[in-house]
Amino acid sequence: MYISKIKYEFYITSAASIATIVIFYILKIGLNVYCKSTDAVDGGTLPPGK
Repeated sequence: MYISKIKYEFYITSAASIATIVIFYILKIGLNVYCKSTDAVDGGTLPPGK
């Protein structure tokens, strides 16, 4: 019974670790896409100030 409890806790911990890594990876991709899309390639879209 005790060994099965240890295995259960290990699986829960492993699942949480994998989920955290996946979330960080998705955030990294999203931030990378956001930074590339907001890069000032053409000098921006606002008209010049007076």
